[in-house]
Amino acid sequence: MSTLDALLDVVGAAPALPGARCRGRHHLFDEARPDEAPQTVDQRHAQALMLCSDCPALASCEQFFLSLKPSKRPPGVIAGRINQPRPAGRPRKAAGSARSAKSTALEQTRESVTRTSARGAQHDAESQERQGCRGSV
Repeated sequence: MSTLDALLDVVGAAPALPGARCRGRHHLFDEARPDEAPQTVDQRHAQALMLCSDCPALASCEQFFLSLKPSKRPPGVIAGRINQPRPAGRPRKAAGSARSAKSTALEQTRESVTRTSARGAQHDAESQERQGCRGSV
């Protein structure tokens, strides 16, 4: 669901919230834009949280926010908190982590097999020596 879809879903159900300090200052409450520096986002959200902290409509806003399903809650600052919804689906693994873990496990298995084979060969050689010694005595 896009941000626009989320906002359109929520706007239809949003309460009036008379006296809300966020009115006319939506830019402070919006989620981070892809091209926006993290420090700028932090500053905007800090200002928004300050406005929420003494807002006369905070209780109604919080009640509205909590009445929404988590998947329908808008991103950004709302009801005195920063809402950062998780993306839908399973979390992605780092690109090389699965591949490198597999190759590391494969290398360890090969080393173990090599060591085991070397020990087995050494044991066979020692056994043959002993048997050769016994046979000649």
